Amino acid sequence: MEVKHTFGNIRVVRGYLHIDCRIYKERVRMTSGMEDTPSNQRDLAVFLNDVGAALKNKSFRFKEFFPDADQEMLDKFVAMERSLYGVPVVKPGDVTISEYADSWLEEEKQTIHASMKIDYTDLIESRIKPMIGHLTFAELTSSTLKMFVRNLKHISGKRQGQYLSAVRMRNILNLLRKMYQEACSDYKWPYADPFQPAFRRIKKIEALFDEDGDVRHKPREVWLLSEWLNFIMHVPIHYRPLFEAMRMGMIFSELKGLKKDCIHDDHIEIKRSYSRGVQKNRAKTTFRSRELRLGSNFNNIMQQAAESSQSEYVFTMEDGKTPLNYTTILKRIWGPALKAAGLPHRNMYSLRHTFVGWMVLLGVDSTRLKNLTGHSSRSTLTEDTYGDFREGLLAEKESILEHLGRDILDPEEFKRSFPHIYLQELGFDPTPATGMSPEAIKKLASMLATEMHEGQQLSHLQSAVVQPDFSKLNFGKADSYADANSQK
Repeated sequence: MEVKHTFGNIRVVRGYLHIDCRIYKERVRMTSGMEDTPSNQRDLAVFLNDVGAALKNKSFRFKEFFPDADQEMLDKFVAMERSLYGVPVVKPGDVTISEYADSWLEEEKQTIHASMKIDYTDLIESRIKPMIGHLTFAELTSSTLKMFVRNLKHISGKRQGQYLSAVRMRNILNLLRKMYQEACSDYKWPYADPFQPAFRRIKKIEALFDEDGDVRHKPREVWLLSEWLNFIMHVPIHYRPLFEAMRMGMIFSELKGLKKDCIHDDHIEIKRSYSRGVQKNRAKTTFRSRELRLGSNFNNIMQQAAESSQSEYVFTMEDGKTPLNYTTILKRIWGPALKAAGLPHRNMYSLRHTFVGWMVLLGVDSTRLKNLTGHSSRSTLTEDTYGDFREGLLAEKESILEHLGRDILDPEEFKRSFPHIYLQELGFDPTPATGMSPEAIKKLASMLATEMHEGQQLSHLQSAVVQPDFSKLNFGKADSYADANSQK
């Protein structure tokens, strides 16, 4: 089947096909390298028609259609296209991820702080470039990215072959997506996000494996108060305030960066962190910058820790000067204390989960709890993140309040969560002498505490409950018959 070309001309020179056309009003004559056959004639006609169509709709790029042209001709037409279109003429298939990552990182280093430079360099050099650096941006498809995620595993050490933590995988993928977005912006490529399937893949992996890469059996457990008291007695005195602070919801990097100027009489101010050997003069996120008002017991512990430190930092190693070292504390303090207390291995982060679990148990308002933990949303404080209900925890509710101090709750929280204690302190004592079950008494007390204000007279309510009048109640014929027989 003959194909007629509508653009340019095809000439035969010494048995080979040549093209002769005008591009941007410049005459282009070059050999196709193809012998003069009917099949090659048809293929070359189709090619010329494609060139003409691309020129017409302004999608033509000389380098894309004539990649084997000599460098002088390529440079000439690329310069013309810059002048015509005002943008660099680069296609996604022209740029490898490794090439772009190098130039992108150098530019980013001018505007980001030191710790982020370390993070970005590590992720690019250890993961992105070795694994997919040879690919072009055109090859960065959803399928490629899902395969990339499946191979994000530890490459050495005792965890070799296990998945990286979900947080680590998301950090890598977010960095790669940031580079992809900026490449699209730089080169005016149409942006179509191929990353969502890869993020969904991470979520599936996260559901199957924990942050250590082991098969997930159960969520992190909240500590019982009895376990905590047993554990803390086996911790060296110097490190007890550190673990107390972690159990009050603070993160290790925040505690490492906590300076004495952040310890106030009635609250603790979180505004710095310390990570990868670098002091950050701001918290990890805007939500992590916060004030902790957690009662006088906790404030006293923090002030004592600050007074015992010989450094500008509140928490140090045992000499009072050396900055905290997570690995050393984990191996020499945390692990041995768990073993001495007869407790199973737990991650230090479980103390933060315990704080959330205890606060929920005590009835702390969800918005206040979000602010105390430095989360951006209340939806983060779910059992998926912070563990399941712990058997035996409910029985320790009042003991936990006594241990932490009542002023950890604001007055309204206390009235809602401990209405029977609140009413007793106002002189109203709903005792079991009424014949009511303890559960019914607490329910009644809760209703009264909700409706009443401090200082209101309770005498009429007290008499109504403590000395109820049963004379008006009719218990039916069977009871009347029994009474009649007893009188006989």
